[in-house]
Amino acid sequence: MSSKKSKNTTAKEISGFCLEFSAGPGVAGKQAPHVQAAEAAFNGDNFEKSSNGIVTTVEGALPDLAQGLAEAILQAFESGATHFRTVIRTNDDLSAEGRQHIAAMERVANSLGGEVIAASDARPEDIPLEWDNKLIAAVRSQPGSVRKQESLSPVMQQVEEKFGDLQSLTRQQKREVINWLDEREVFQVRKSVESIAVRMKISRATVYNYLNAIRNQ
Repeated sequence: MSSKKSKNTTAKEISGFCLEFSAGPGVAGKQAPHVQAAEAAFNGDNFEKSSNGIVTTVEGALPDLAQGLAEAILQAFESGATHFRTVIRTNDDLSAEGRQHIAAMERVANSLGGEVIAASDARPEDIPLEWDNKLIAAVRSQPGSVRKQESLSPVMQQVEEKFGDLQSLTRQQKREVINWLDEREVFQVRKSVESIAVRMKISRATVYNYLNAIRNQ
């Protein structure tokens, strides 16, 4: 069963859904063969994949995830799995107005020494940022970090002038953006990964995947 990306699949569709799965039994100290076999079903440019050693997370379009999941289950059990657990959930799919609202609030937060973070990372003390009665992000105060947070905003303006709308770029173009930012040591700024992930409408795991691939070339 093929899991190759359709030429008509857009970057927005790729980030539309998230699949998390685990397969047992576990093998101490290394990744079990049946887990490797299951993960192989999601190789390809139409997926963004990461793992913490126990749970594998895959982002993609729903039809691609469904097709890959069927192959992953088959390959896992053929390779010795005794059980397979999974969940598929939607990623936040904001309107253009909602994304513009986040971008505008990020500039305000940075100027006050704070930052905009993903809704999934929000803490009780953070200021909720809502759109259409839905939590879409949060503003976190960073005392003593005004200089660093202000330094991030001009860089993001430069990258948008160079590459255009960061949320409408292709996967390869987003990787080029991450590379451009990494060359300028932007990721040394505290919480920069979270801020850039929100600005580009990708997950933190995707940012780290790009960074790992770039730095291991």
